[in-house]
Amino acid sequence: MTRDTHVATLGLAAYHLLEHLHEEGYVSIGTFSPLSRAIDMILPHLESAANDEELMIDSRTKAIGIFQNLQTEGLFRGVVPMA
Repeated sequence: MTRDTHVATLGLAAYHLLEHLHEEGYVSIGTFSPLSRAIDMILPHLESAANDEELMIDSRTKAIGIFQNLQTEGLFRGVVPMA
């Protein structure tokens, strides 16, 4: 990530990372939790970016890189790597 990384790319990368952690059972998102409310507020603003296939591919690639860096730092041990 650089200073020039598009905000939508960063937002979608965070979404991909959170989605992966949720699917792997590492993160639980309660229906009315603060995290759930935050996601509900953010996702509508990312909808147009999510319809851009190139941006989605770029954001997923960035999410994979973020995940790998975090695992290198010792986080998310035992969580299946993103593919």
